[in-house]
Order: sequence, then C-alpha cells, then structure tokens
Amino acid sequence: MYLRKKVLCIALVLGIIFMGLSGVRALSTDIVPRTGHCFTPLTAGPYSGDYVCTNNITTYDGIMARIKIDSTGPGWINSTWATNISNTSVISSAIVNTSVQVTAMANVILQTQIFNASSSGWINVSGCNYTFTSSNNIENKLCDISAYVSRGIDISSLIVRSFAYRTSGGGAEEQFDMQVLSLTYDPESPPAVFLNSPVNGTVSSTMAVAFNATFTDDNALRNATLYIWNSTNSLINMTTRTLNGTQNQTSITVMLPYDGIFLWNYLAGDSGGNNAFNATNFTITLDQTAPGVSFVNPLSANYSTTNILVNISANGSSNIWFFNGTTNVTYISPEFFNFSEGSHTLIAYANDSVGNLNSTQVMFSVDTIFPIVTVLSPINGSTLGNNQSIPFNFSVIENNLLNCWYNLDGSANVTVPGCINTSLNTSNGNHVVRLYANDSAGNIGSSSTSFSVQVGAPSISLISPINTYLNYGEGVSLVYVPEDIDLLSCSLWGNFNGTFSINQTSLTPVSSVQNSFSVDLNDGMYSWAISCNDSIGNNAMSGNQTFFVDTTLPNVSLSAPSGTYASLSNIPITLSVSDASPVRCRYNITFAATGNVVVGDSELLNCASTTFTLDTESSYFFNLAVNDSAGNTNITRKSFTVSIPSGGGNPGGSSSGGSSSGGSSGGIISGVNSFNLNFGVLDTLKINRGESEAIELPVTNKGLRFLNNCHFFAKGGVSNWISGEDVQSLSPGQTTKYIFNVNVPIDAEVGDYFVTIGANCAETNATFTYGIEVTGGEFEVTILNSERIGTKLRVEYAIENFGNNPKNIIVNYKLIGKENNIIVDGSVEPVEVLAGERFEGTAEFELPKNSIGDYSLVLEATDGLDKEQKEQEVRFTTGGISGFAISDSNSKALSWGGLVILLSFGIYLVLKTIRHQLALRRANSELNRQFIAIDLNH
Repeated sequence: MYLRKKVLCIALVLGIIFMGLSGVRALSTDIVPRTGHCFTPLTAGPYSGDYVCTNNITTYDGIMARIKIDSTGPGWINSTWATNISNTSVISSAIVNTSVQVTAMANVILQTQIFNASSSGWINVSGCNYTFTSSNNIENKLCDISAYVSRGIDISSLIVRSFAYRTSGGGAEEQFDMQVLSLTYDPESPPAVFLNSPVNGTVSSTMAVAFNATFTDDNALRNATLYIWNSTNSLINMTTRTLNGTQNQTSITVMLPYDGIFLWNYLAGDSGGNNAFNATNFTITLDQTAPGVSFVNPLSANYSTTNILVNISANGSSNIWFFNGTTNVTYISPEFFNFSEGSHTLIAYANDSVGNLNSTQVMFSVDTIFPIVTVLSPINGSTLGNNQSIPFNFSVIENNLLNCWYNLDGSANVTVPGCINTSLNTSNGNHVVRLYANDSAGNIGSSSTSFSVQVGAPSISLISPINTYLNYGEGVSLVYVPEDIDLLSCSLWGNFNGTFSINQTSLTPVSSVQNSFSVDLNDGMYSWAISCNDSIGNNAMSGNQTFFVDTTLPNVSLSAPSGTYASLSNIPITLSVSDASPVRCRYNITFAATGNVVVGDSELLNCASTTFTLDTESSYFFNLAVNDSAGNTNITRKSFTVSIPSGGGNPGGSSSGGSSSGGSSGGIISGVNSFNLNFGVLDTLKINRGESEAIELPVTNKGLRFLNNCHFFAKGGVSNWISGEDVQSLSPGQTTKYIFNVNVPIDAEVGDYFVTIGANCAETNATFTYGIEVTGGEFEVTILNSERIGTKLRVEYAIENFGNNPKNIIVNYKLIGKENNIIVDGSVEPVEVLAGERFEGTAEFELPKNSIGDYSLVLEATDGLDKEQKEQEVRFTTGGISGFAISDSNSKALSWGGLVILLSFGIYLVLKTIRHQLALRRANSELNRQFIAIDLNH
C-alpha cells in the first residue's frame, strides 16, 4: 500500500513537471528569447533535475531555457494580478491593472498578452511591456486592452495572461512566472453629460458666454472638456476642467470672437477611461447687431394734410414701436394717423429677441393753412388815372412761404421775386389782377382785385367800410382817397334810401389823402361808390363796395341745461339763435359754489344743440355767449344741478328747480307703509351774497312705526353752504322741526343753486331738493353813507367786482319824491374795477330849493350788460340841518329823539307854571301892591 502511494506521488510530480515544460515550450512559439537568455554556469543552490544548454546563444536544446526550480520559496521572480482581479473575475474597464513583485533580482521584464480568438494566438498588448530595474519592489501598471475588445457589449471568457522573466545578468538562470485569467468583460457606462446653459438655440447679444453643464458617472469622474466650433465646424475653443466624484458640474466662460452661429458640447471622462459627449451639440448665436430701422413715411417735409401714413421699415426685429410726442404706439403695419397743425417729431424703435435696440427719428410739419394773401393796391373797385408803374402792393401771411406769382386779366403767370411789392403796366379799361402764394407744404392762397384805368381821369380808391359788419348806424364814415392834380369834386353814391344814387357831394376834396362822407343808417346791407371829376372835365367812378349795419344783439333762447338731472352723461344743450349776421356760439361750465371752471371755453358748431358729460354731482352754471359778425354779443346763463338718486326705495319727491317736499319708503306691513318720513314744503330761498339765514324745516312721521335717531344731512350741490346737526326721534304722527343755516359766501355768483336735504333714521331715510336763489350780479353797488352838506347831497358808495375780468362801471343816481317823481338825476365818471377788487367812491350833487321831507335815493351801477341797483330812504329837515337816511336803526333813533324832545318840552311847561304860581303868591302877600296894565296889542 505504501509502495502504491509512493508510485502515485512520483507520477503526479512527473505530470506537473511535464505540464510545466509544456507551458515553457508553448511560450517559445510566441516569444523569441533575447540574446543572453541562455546562461552558463549555474550558481550555487539546490536544483531538481539536470538541464543542458548549448554554447550557441541563438539555438536551444528543446527546453528553451534553464529554469531554476526552488521548492523552498516562491522563486526569484513572482508576478501577481492586481487586487480584486482573479480568475473568472468580471471586469468593467478595459484598463487592466497589473502588479509585479520582484523578490530577488533586478532586470525583470513583465509582458501582458491577450488571446486573440480569431487567430488562436496570443498577442502582446501594446504598451504593456515593462522592465523593472529594482529588486524587492511592487509596482502597479495600467495596461489598456481596449483596442482588443468591443465596447458596449459583454464578452465572456476573455483570456488575459501576464508572465515575467528575468533578463541576463548576475549569472542566474532565467525564470518564468505566468498567470492566466479567464475573465468576463462587462464594460462600465460612460459619464452622462447634461448641457444646462445657454439653452439650445440661444441668441446672445454679449460676447462673454458662460457654458454650464452637469455630469454624472457610476464610477468616478475625471475631467470635462468644453468644445466650441463655428458654423464651418472649425474648433475655436477647447478648455478642460478637472472633476471628481460621481456627480459634478462646471461652468466655463468663453469670449465668442464674432457674430455668428456656434456649436458647443462637453466631453466628460471617468477614471475607467470612459469618455462621452452630450448626445447633441447645442447651438448659440452671437448677435450684437441692432436691427435696422427707418421711416418710409413720413419724410422730413411739410405736409398739407393732417392724415399722414406712418410706415416704418425694420429688419431683424422682434418689436417695433414709435413715440408720437405724447405716448408710445405699437407698430404692426402701415397705418394713417391724424396729426395736429405744426411741427412733429416721431421716434421709431426696434429691438430683437436679445434686446439689441435701435432707433431713428423724423421731423416733419403739418401745414394745412393756406397762405393768407391780401392785395393792398390797387384797391378793389378803384379807378386809376394812369396805366404805367401802377403800385402792386400786397401782404402774405405764411410761416413757410415758398413762391409768389400773379397774372393780369388771365394772362401768363408772372413770378414775383422774393414775394415783395412790385408794379404793373396796363392799358385803359377794366382789369383784374390775381396774386398767388404757396408754401412748402403745397398750400396755395390767392387774392384778386378789380380796378379800372382811365388815363388822365382822377384816381379813386375806396378804403372803408368794405365787406364788413358794423354794430352802429349813426355817423358811418365812408372813407376814400381821390388823386388828381386838378381835382374838383367827389360824390358819394349808394343805396342808402333803397335806390343806388348820389347821396351827397363834396366840392372840396383833397387829393392823395383820405376823404370821407358820413351817413346815418338803419340795419341792413349797403353798397357804395365814389365818383370824382377834375377841372378839365375828366371824371371817374370807382367800383361798388358792400358793407352791413347790424345793431341788434343776437336773439338767443336757451332752454337747457336747466333744473336737476339724475345722470352725469347726455346732459342736453338746447338753444335757438337768430341774427341778421353770421354768429358763433361759445360756452363754459362752472361750479356754482366756487366759480371754478369745469368745462373750458368751447364752441358749439353751427350754434347747434348737443349734449355734454360731467364727472361730479354738484350745482353748475352754464354760460353761453353768442357773437355776431358785427361784434354784438348776447350772454345768457342757466343754472342746473346733477343729483343722482341713491339706490333702493322710491323717492318721496323730486324737483327740477325751486322748492319741493319729500318723503320716504320703508318696510311694508299688510300693504301699508310701516315707515314714512315726510318733509314740509320749503319755498326757494332768496338770499344775497355774504348773508346767512336760519331755516325751519317741518318733518312728520306719517308711518306706523317709531323712527329713531333721525339725523339731518345735506349732500351734493352747495351742501357746504348748509350747517346743522339736528337729531330727532319721532313717534307715529309726530311733527317736529329741523333748524339749519344757509350761509352764502361773499364771492358766490348770482343764480339758482340746489342741494339735497334729508334725514337718515335708523329705520328709513328721506330726501328732497332745496332751491337757493342768490341775488346780485357779477358786481354789486352798496350805499355806504348819504349826507346833506349845505345845498348838496354827498353819497358815499362802494362797487365790488366778483367776476373774473375787469369791468368799466358807470354809476347813475336819482332822487325820487313821495309822488314817485324824479327830483334830481345824473351820473358820475366811469371807473374800472379790477376782478375781485372793491372800489369806494363819492357822488355829490345840488339839491333843489325847499328840499324838505322824505325821499328815495337810488344808485344804479351798470357795465353796459348788467345793472345793479340799491335804494335808500333819506330825510331832509329845515334850517340847513344835515339830512340823514331813514333806516331800521336810525328810525329808532328818530323815535327816541322825538320822545326826548317831547318830554323836555313838557318839563319846561311844568316848571314855567310852577314859577308863575310862586310869583303870584309873593305878589299877593305884599300890602298896597299896585298893578300896571299892559297893552298886548302894542
């Protein structure tokens, strides 16, 4: 048995040796030994077996080399695979980490090979042949086998081997150590790249761009490289940043070199040698160029229309707008806009998606006004005595005057250089010359004049009135200029009495200066002319001219606005106007309480009725002025109120001016009003400026329920004139009174005002409209004092102007007797009173003889349109005693004065009687007293 076991062990050893020799022989087919791989002689040490080597270094004996077998240790050379890599390992990287340990000698060569299945042979892995020059050392080497495997697929039973051998030197034998692994290659995932910003397709207006990306990996990130290419795929940037960890990010800022489209991406690498881009290259466009923008229309020119096309051209823009001098207007397509008369500047803007902004502007003018052309001479209708160098004088009013020209009797146009006065040459007879002028906008104005030429006859020019309206008929002056060296006489022709004929003749006309005739006329239309003759028999007559006399104010009927309106909109203006002359109607609207203007000066086109809208509930004045062409003005005014009823319930009363009463509505019990608050009737209050008056307002609870805490209030209109805070509680059927004050400001205007008066109870409320009429005009006259001085009466007075404009005031006075007969009348010098000011003056006039008794002193102030009057009772006494006015206060003084006089006279009589009785007693007490008779008749 022992022998049997020994035989088996020997056989096993022999088998192992055989296998080892077979392995060495296998190596000889792949690796050609270098010179010196066969060594002689052996050094001292234990051996197993005999090995023979020839002396020829290029041939071998079939064993390939002498291999020293050391059964007591690992041998002189030992190579091992890296940690965690062993036979049947699964690797995910094509980078093989090889570790070699040299335990005895230097000059050890490490070679890594991979088995090539297609050729059934071993192939040296490029770059994995290393020489170790140090002993007793462990070195790790990375060996890249990626060239021999396919990435992205799993390869099973991948065979990789590594062997080491010692080169010649030291007299030792060559030793082989070979490790063979059968591996499974499962490649690891490459890094994932996420491009964050700028987003794909970004358009940037700045050259400096930060390229930001995020990276993840299932192993360990190593670095990331930013690549940027231009539109022709030329690389313009490659920048690398070191990374670590399994997730990271980086941002690299690059200055893009020029405008254009660029592609960019990041390449990320990990420690396993895997690299990856983002699946898609992103694009970015650098755009530093602002959009082009220009005006197609309008151009820098003058336009003769207000409706102008705005046409803007822009390229590369996202938005277009223009500033019209007031606001920005979004531009979409060409559009017509209305522009006012005058100069305008439009600024057009365009921006693109990245904010590049560009602008341009155009300046133009709107000129729709035709040049105003007036021919000054020859005067229209004139007759001239010469036909050479006739002065042709004219005026042209135009800010943008361009050219002037004329034609005579329809002949060819003649340019007037510089638009300055010139002269005409013509022939005998009637002529018409027409002058034209245009402006830079193309507007053309013209004027013509007709004249006649009679060589040698007097020249006649009519000056005024010509095609005009006069608001007076007395002393109308008809002015003309005759010219002749032998001028004899001139006559006025006209239809002043219905027939065109000679009206009057002047035998002393003066040549070359203005002469005139004066006529008194009624309202109407008139034609006139002048004829003149000279001493040698020449005569001439001018053409006819027309004028109008209109002394009548326009007839105006204004019926609305008036009363109270429940809406702020569509308030009517209803009027009718008639006049012999053309008229214009203008109006404004003011707050009744303050006079502040609500609607400024506005024109009623064609004096036609219309409507208007206000913003606030209040009381107002509507002021209307109608002017005719002769200068006659009719001014009228209407007061009205806007008061919008509060919601809910039915108002118990309403008013359109004047006084009213009101009630309330509340809850209903069995069809009967449970709450009913009713006001008594109040008449319209007439009150002067600056005065106050207490008003008692009856109020009755006509409902079936008790009314608690009924607060008096005023709202709307002139509620600021009302003061009062009464609070009443009323049982059913009870009547009480609210007391409130009306306080009219001193500067209040004359007119009708309205205010909403009401009571607000805990259970219900009620309102009504209360009317207030303020007396006194835009000015007011006041008698301050009247005093008789000798034979004269001196009156001190004041005039106050409450209006907004100065006024020329005339003060007339009258002294009226008991029988209403005028004793004295007269007027003082006119005085100008400025707006908002007060004037104090004195009037003094003679009194008739024997002016004794009571009289009425009347002062009347007028500005030509309105009148204001004040009256005062005065009393004149005998003996030159000063007269004084009779008023409430001095009537009491007179009464008390009379009583004092009567009492004094009575006391005087009593004292006189007592003294007389005492004297008689003394006389009777004396003896033999004698009396003397007195003849009372002497």
